[in-house]
Amino acid sequence: MKLEIQDGAVSHEIHVESLLTVSRTRPTEASFQLAGSAVGSDAGDVVAALKNVADEEHAFRRFFADVPNSASDIYVVQHQSREARSDEYSVATNTIVVLNLRHGARSWLHNQGAMVIDEERGVTLVYFPEGGERGIRKSFKLAQQLVREKRARAAAPNFVRLRTQSLPEPTDLASFNQGSMLPWAFAKIGANRAWTRTCGHSNIRVAVLDDGVDDTHPALAEAVIATRDFFGKQAYGRPEGSDTHGTACAGLIAARSVAGAPMQGLAPCVSILAARIIRRDTKGHLEAVSDLGIVNAIKWACEEQADVISCSWEYGDRNPTIKQAIKTAQREGRRGNGVVFVVAAGNHQTNIGFPGNVGGVVTVGASDRADAPKQRGSSEEPHWGSNFGPSLSFLAPGLGLTTTCASTAGDAAVGNYTTRFSGTSGSAPIASAAAALLLTLRPRAKYKKVRRQLASTCDKAAGQTTKWSQTHGYGRLNVGAALWRERR
Repeated sequence: MKLEIQDGAVSHEIHVESLLTVSRTRPTEASFQLAGSAVGSDAGDVVAALKNVADEEHAFRRFFADVPNSASDIYVVQHQSREARSDEYSVATNTIVVLNLRHGARSWLHNQGAMVIDEERGVTLVYFPEGGERGIRKSFKLAQQLVREKRARAAAPNFVRLRTQSLPEPTDLASFNQGSMLPWAFAKIGANRAWTRTCGHSNIRVAVLDDGVDDTHPALAEAVIATRDFFGKQAYGRPEGSDTHGTACAGLIAARSVAGAPMQGLAPCVSILAARIIRRDTKGHLEAVSDLGIVNAIKWACEEQADVISCSWEYGDRNPTIKQAIKTAQREGRRGNGVVFVVAAGNHQTNIGFPGNVGGVVTVGASDRADAPKQRGSSEEPHWGSNFGPSLSFLAPGLGLTTTCASTAGDAAVGNYTTRFSGTSGSAPIASAAAALLLTLRPRAKYKKVRRQLASTCDKAAGQTTKWSQTHGYGRLNVGAALWRERR
C-alpha cells in the first residue's frame, strides 16, 4: 500500500508491504510466520529480533498486546530512496510520535478514535486501538492531519527499525603494544598537540545516543554522569548482552587514563550522558530502534545540558519528528548557542542518508590509514566504504580504532578494550570529542562556529584536489590545528 508522511509543507510517499504474520494462541504469547519470502535468508534473525522488540519496546509491546486471536500482519516500508539501506526493515505500528500538541488537540484526537498513551518533554505517543492495515492507514492519515491543520509542531508514524550492525570485538590487553599509548588514529589528527591546550573539562557534556554505555568500565565509570533507557524497561542506560557499540563510542570520546590501559579518549576530562536507544538480538546481528526513543533521547540530552550529541547510526528514511528534535536542539540547546549534533555518514559507500543530511549537523566520513576516504575493496576491511554526498563535513579515522569494550563482550586484565572498532561509527565520536575540546576553550561558542572551525582546519585528504568535495568533505580532521587556531 502507498502511504504519505508529512514533513512540514512537503509530503513524502512511501510503500508499505506485509512482511510477517503474527498469530496469537494465548493472551500473552505471539508466534511469527513469514508472509512470503520478503526477508530472504535472514528471516529467522528478523523474527527473533521482532520477538525481542515486542518484549521490550513500549509502543511495539502495546501493538502486540492488541493482536486478536486471528492472524494479523506486520507491515514494513519498501525503501525507495537511494540512501536507503538494503539491510534495514522499518516496521510500521499503529502509533504516532507527536511534538508539541497544540491546545485542543487532545479532544480532537479522542474524537478521531485515538488515545494518548505516553507523554513527556513535549513528546506524545498517540495510539490507535485498531490493528493491522486499517490501524496503520489511520495513523499515517492522522499524522498528516495534525501537521497540515497545525495541531502539532511535527507528527509522524512511529516505526521500529531493524537493521544489521557490526560490533567491536574484545582484545586481550596482553596483545597490545604497551610501548605506544597513542593510538594511530589520535596521532594522525594531532591529539598530542591538542592536549597541550586542553584535555577537556567535566562541565562539557557529550551525549552518546546508542545501545548504552558500560558505566562500570574502569575507564568510563568517572566519565558517565547520567544514563537513561529510551528503548526498554531499565532504570539506567547500561548495555545488555551483545550491546557493545555505545561503549566503544564513549571510550573514543572520554575514556579516562587507567594504569595499564592502551588508550584514553580524545577528550578524557569531559562528561558522558548515555542514552540507550538501541537493542540488539541475542546474536548481535540485528539491532532495533524506535522513532519515539530517538526523539525522547534528544530531548533528554538537551535537558541534561548536553553540549554535543554524538550519533553513530543512520536511517533509511527522513523522519520529520526526529528532524524537528534536532532543529530544536540546534536552536535552543546550550542556552541558545545550539547543541553540536554529530552524525556518522554511514558505511555503505552510497549517498548519505538521514540524519546526516539534516542541515547544520556535522556529518563525518571515515578515512583510512593513508588519509583517503575508506572505500570498498581496500586492502583492510574491504567489505565496507564510507558514504558520501553534499552534506559531508569532513573525514576522521575509521579503521582499527582502539577503544573501550563493554564487559558483556568478555574479560581482559583491566576492563575491556578492543583494537577492532571500525566504520564511521568510530569517526563520529572522534569528531564529537574534538568539538568538546573546542567548547572547553570557548564554552559559549555557537554550534555553527564549532562546526566551521573543525572543517576549516582539516588537513587535505589523499586524493583531494578541491577545498571541498562530496567524497572528502573539507579533508581529514586535525584537532590540534583546530584548538591552536582558537588561541589566535
